Amino acid sequence: MNSPAIILLSDAYGKKASDYGCFVLCPLYGRKSKAFQAASGTTNTAIISNLTKTAKSMTGVSLSVDSSQTLSVMEYIKQRAKEAVGAEETSYGGWFVMRLRSAAHGTLNVPGLSLGIGPKGGLAEHGDAVSRQLILTKVSLVERRPENYEAVIVRPLSAVSSLVRFAEEPQMFAIEYNDGCPMQVYASTSRDSLLAAVQDVLQTEGQSPVPILPRLTMPGHHIDPPCGRVHLLVGPQRPIVDIESASMHLKHLAAAAKDAVAEGGSIPGSRAKLWRRIREFNACISYSGVPSNIEVPEVTLMALITMLPATPNLPLDSPPLPPPSPKAAATVMGFIACLRRLLASRSAASHVMSFPAAVGRIMGLLRNGSEGVAAEAAGLVAALIVGGPMDPSLLTDSKGERHATIMHTKSVLFAYNGYFIILANRLKPMSVSPLLSMAVVEVLEAMICEPHGETTQYTVFVELLRQVAGLRRRLFALFAHPAESVRETVAVIMRTIAEEDAIAAESMRDAALRYGALLRHLLHAFYLPAGDRREVSRQLVALWADSYQPALDLLSRVLPPGLVAYLHTRSDGVQLDEVNQEGSLISRRQRRLLQQRRGHAGRGMTLQDPVNYEVDDPVRQANAGGLKGSDNYQKSAVDSISGQPLTFQTVENLTSDTDRRFVLMKVLSNVEACVLVGGCALAVDLLTVVHEASERTAIPLQSNLLAATAFMEPLKEWIL
Repeated sequence: MNSPAIILLSDAYGKKASDYGCFVLCPLYGRKSKAFQAASGTTNTAIISNLTKTAKSMTGVSLSVDSSQTLSVMEYIKQRAKEAVGAEETSYGGWFVMRLRSAAHGTLNVPGLSLGIGPKGGLAEHGDAVSRQLILTKVSLVERRPENYEAVIVRPLSAVSSLVRFAEEPQMFAIEYNDGCPMQVYASTSRDSLLAAVQDVLQTEGQSPVPILPRLTMPGHHIDPPCGRVHLLVGPQRPIVDIESASMHLKHLAAAAKDAVAEGGSIPGSRAKLWRRIREFNACISYSGVPSNIEVPEVTLMALITMLPATPNLPLDSPPLPPPSPKAAATVMGFIACLRRLLASRSAASHVMSFPAAVGRIMGLLRNGSEGVAAEAAGLVAALIVGGPMDPSLLTDSKGERHATIMHTKSVLFAYNGYFIILANRLKPMSVSPLLSMAVVEVLEAMICEPHGETTQYTVFVELLRQVAGLRRRLFALFAHPAESVRETVAVIMRTIAEEDAIAAESMRDAALRYGALLRHLLHAFYLPAGDRREVSRQLVALWADSYQPALDLLSRVLPPGLVAYLHTRSDGVQLDEVNQEGSLISRRQRRLLQQRRGHAGRGMTLQDPVNYEVDDPVRQANAGGLKGSDNYQKSAVDSISGQPLTFQTVENLTSDTDRRFVLMKVLSNVEACVLVGGCALAVDLLTVVHEASERTAIPLQSNLLAATAFMEPLKEWIL
């Protein structure tokens, strides 16, 4: 421990270690410290003595006492009020939830899997339920009191081991930790949205998959879990795979699988024993799987495949199967999770891919009536065709072996064209669990988005693109998904559709116009604050309007006539470079929106090179003062070669460039500088553009050219 368990505060007169003062208990697991004062009839010394003796005798923990503090009670209260999340921890979302606590305000672990609701609404007989606000940040989960926004518990995301989505309870969920902290159980009407957002941040920041369990991990299944304080860690946290531990668990799992397979499973209790070993294996092996170079016994894979439910042969356009019972769904999810961990082994994955019956059972689970089972199956497929976050085999793939393996896996899994339709149909219902849609989008990303799309066969690639484009309104609805990675991936998918398939792109652009997505994102592109969402909306408007006349006609009616007239003056032969995004808060997926697919020419989606402001040119120096205030583009309004105003190439910089020209020409000294160097035509053109934008009138360029010289007396003031 880095801090004492008990701190003695000074009394009102500054005396240390006084029985009339207070003492502070400093708990673990991110909980806030609390101060206590002895009531009449007892002393602080007696209370602390009993605490230390009880902790030593009952749990074997020695509590250290610090009596050197000079803080008074009032100073401690002020210091405690400042304890909250740091300013650098931007909130990704917040939800009002009900915290279901056990006895002792949730500090007591609930024995076993008993989650019965007591008379007070909490866990067990003496538990209670309190209203809380759960805040998700980049590095922590914060539990606050809604009445005063006080942070009650701050838990680091690096300590989260799994999320629990109870199959039997539609609103309850739990968070399990890997540092010995008791689980936290909540109830929320937006449970799936909350879990999707939390899982997305956990996997994005930690760069390792996080499981969503249908049940709590049984007591005793974890082997020697770590216990202690976990610090807030920013950055990828790669799980450490212990080969010896994995080999030991594989040995026990193989022994149970052998008994279950022998004589058709006629050995009494063999299947129950195998199920118990599977749950132990899932609890002790990380979700990223066993080491890639480990050998998995064939009997284990055979036993798991045979325990997966077979899917009946139904028409492709038929609705999903009736949902199984919550208990049956939880059991199947356990089988799939175990199979996912085993298929992290290269030899095991190669063995399963060689059996068409095994592939058919895995892909058939996508049609399961349980959204939890379908989401787990989609996650397994995505792990097979991507390799998972930070796959160590990618670092040693010098001969392209991993590339060839993924190509073969994709060709085997999607050998039947009907799986494209099944995958897209999971997104068609009006109500889809955010967890299921996130898993399906992950598969789509692995199939059609770069760099993973390079390993997809062309026929499969085109067919899947058209199936996704056929979703139309349901695809646009994913922009409201709680997970940021899903919104970014959908934008990348739309860009891929626009670039790769003209037929699919026509359908997508028509749907964007028909369902109002174009206008919605145009509004976001102009008026949202600078950030990720505005950048994505600007790129989407450019994609949907590119070479699509109905959308261009709509934009011509929406935008001011002067702005439209100036857009038509741009040169078609200018080659543009990639936009400089310095200072822009764009994530790695959104950067792909600004990149062209390999082998394709640009479509006017990028901008000119940045201008060097150090050039000794009075016009350019005058421009620099009025242009450097932009939030995204620090560009000069004067071309470095021809001396003419730069033309616009994207919708995203229309308003910003017009505003900067307004600021530039409103300063009389800037106009004078243009005239003094012989740039009278330049000055008048700039004034014309500003006048068009401000007065909403179409004026041909240089039609109001004034006869002026550098020696004009007196200087005319331009009032804009």
